[in-house]
Amino acid sequence: LKKRPGFESIKLKTINQQNIIDARFLTSFKNELNIFTLDNLYSYSSSLDKWTSKGRVFSIYPTSLTVLRNDRSQKNLDSIEIEGLLAHTYEDSTGVRITITDSVNNHSVLANSLVSASGTIPRLARIENTLFVFFKDGTDIKYRKINTISPTTIEAEVTAVTDLDATNSKY
Repeated sequence: LKKRPGFESIKLKTINQQNIIDARFLTSFKNELNIFTLDNLYSYSSSLDKWTSKGRVFSIYPTSLTVLRNDRSQKNLDSIEIEGLLAHTYEDSTGVRITITDSVNNHSVLANSLVSASGTIPRLARIENTLFVFFKDGTDIKYRKINTISPTTIEAEVTAVTDLDATNSKY
């Protein structure tokens, strides 16, 4: 760490006299000066002129990936990774759709394909090498299957549940 002119350096030593050698980020929280390493958080004690370990931390670096770009708005997105494929299902003004890409190089395997023109609220599930796209259609829950060995083919629609409560649309 580098200090500002006019201020004294703060030693990077813990209470048990260990050097903090992998400091990555200095910040404050309320009246506490904190330092992050690759896997720990330390808080500075000015009375001791030492750093106290607050425990392990795990950094999360979110990433984003463009799945589809068109002039329609997508909602009710669900995603799953299965057998080296990334599957994304969503609802737009034309119904329930699915896009499948290769998880290594992001090449399209099945692009913006219609699952159901009348379906809503799609959800993905997997059993072994089979991907299931569940969706609500009126008062029914239906699904279509996609085998990951041949992910360009969507099997015929099957009704799983009938006679849902039409007034409660969240399932």
